[in-house]
Amino acid sequence: MSTTRPADLSYPDDEGFAQPVHGLFADLDAGLGCINLPDDFALAPSVNQLSVIADWQRALDAHRRRALVDLFRELSAATGDAPLPERLARFRATCATLGLECPPDMGLLLQQH
Repeated sequence: MSTTRPADLSYPDDEGFAQPVHGLFADLDAGLGCINLPDDFALAPSVNQLSVIADWQRALDAHRRRALVDLFRELSAATGDAPLPERLARFRATCATLGLECPPDMGLLLQQH
């Protein structure tokens, strides 16, 4: 039996094979999400729970950074030829209004994506 990992999933460097865990919910139209993990997760050893959560946080953070870059580009399209520092200032103000945390190294993040 093959344990080839699907190309669309991010895995840690170890050799384990990820299994789905139900309990992550999203309302994409409303922009809301919640977590309601099953009892099996709560029954797993706490060190394993913490390790899984750390992996999820890394993966979610990568998606968050990508979404921030996309939002910056969407908003920048409306500002025309404004210099980058001005566009970054506007973006930070918009993030603050929306209650979004804007990383202090947003300029570097834009270069990476």
